[in-house]
Amino acid sequence: MIALVDANNFYASCERVFDPRLEGVPILVLSNNDGCVVARSAEAKEAGIPMGGPFHEVAVRAREIGARVFSSNYPLYGDLSRRMMTILGTFAVDQEIYSIDESFLGLPPCDLRGLGQTMRATVYQHLGLRVSVGIAPTRVLAKACNRWAKKKAEADGVFLWPEAPEERDALLNSLPVCDVWGINRGLAQRMVLLRVQTAKDLRDADVTRVRRLGTVVAERIVRELRGEQCLGEEDVPPRKSILCSRSFGRRVEDLPSVREAAAWHASRASEKLRLHGRHAAVLGVFLCTSPFRPQDVQHNPEGWVRLDRPCQDNVTLVQAATVLAESLYRPGHGYQKCGVMLAELTDANAVQLDFAAPDRATEERRERMSRAMDAVNSRLGSRTVRIAAEGLGREAWRMRCNNRSPNYTTDWTALPRVRLR
Repeated sequence: MIALVDANNFYASCERVFDPRLEGVPILVLSNNDGCVVARSAEAKEAGIPMGGPFHEVAVRAREIGARVFSSNYPLYGDLSRRMMTILGTFAVDQEIYSIDESFLGLPPCDLRGLGQTMRATVYQHLGLRVSVGIAPTRVLAKACNRWAKKKAEADGVFLWPEAPEERDALLNSLPVCDVWGINRGLAQRMVLLRVQTAKDLRDADVTRVRRLGTVVAERIVRELRGEQCLGEEDVPPRKSILCSRSFGRRVEDLPSVREAAAWHASRASEKLRLHGRHAAVLGVFLCTSPFRPQDVQHNPEGWVRLDRPCQDNVTLVQAATVLAESLYRPGHGYQKCGVMLAELTDANAVQLDFAAPDRATEERRERMSRAMDAVNSRLGSRTVRIAAEGLGREAWRMRCNNRSPNYTTDWTALPRVRLR
């Protein structure tokens, strides 16, 4: 059997872990630059705060319900996620981390409901996070069971795929096809041609006709709904590009700040490149002025450069990004955003080596240095070691995060202090 364990309202729950006074208080977590609502507590959802909307549109409503508003604190969320996944892995014969707050677990033969309850109790005892557990024979059904564990609000937070056929039919008939894991909006609309409106309709549909409308993955989803294990990590396609971009905390007009921003994004993109075991052959940089300031002269340039050979090291990519950003920059404009994209990605093990290249040894040293920097930053914190072109960390162009909570678990200076009287 397969379990999908998902943390409830993960970002909002992380904020509550170190501040029990937030229990029962509506919580909103904002995106980069405090722009949009990216997470809500159950209380904020009940108050009608929409997901993904600009915060300025719901600010009045947030004050009315007494909501606490936080800037995204990804170091805290990432560290609590890592701890949660480590705990969950101890209960499984195999584990597939699906997202920051979700994990698929292969379970051994046992009392499944009891195991689910034990997992929930252990995570809550160690981290203070509440999770929901859906258990079923396949990933698609486990995802649906996890949804029902939350929607049906079972007392123990665990939902098992029922054995009775009539119960299974009733559950799948209550699930719209657009809410089936792996069925996007476009495919759900095409399913109308097959008169498929619910998960039950999809399960009972003709596999050949579903494949004609969708893809091989759509066919596998049908088989998963029938209880056949067809989907796995290998069904996730490799990345074709990597994009790193952020809006500035203020309008940027000087060239040094533009270069630093481009270097910072290129370094972040190279980290992702190495994480996924890929090399990039093409690098692009773009700059944007604010579309909300019509009084300004708009300037939204972008440029691309093909690297001498595919690579993944920090130095090469940062150098290419800063040179390209400098060529795009025009004085007199107030830029609001910068970004770096890496394209034409290839597998790191499939890159054609050129042993005759005079700088091959330099490339190897740079790649080793980049991996060493990743290891140090992973252990001691992001940007502990960085390239000087990225700046010293106090740049005024960095994004706004005026309501960020302390990094309780990754920063010694943020540890809570206790005074005894």
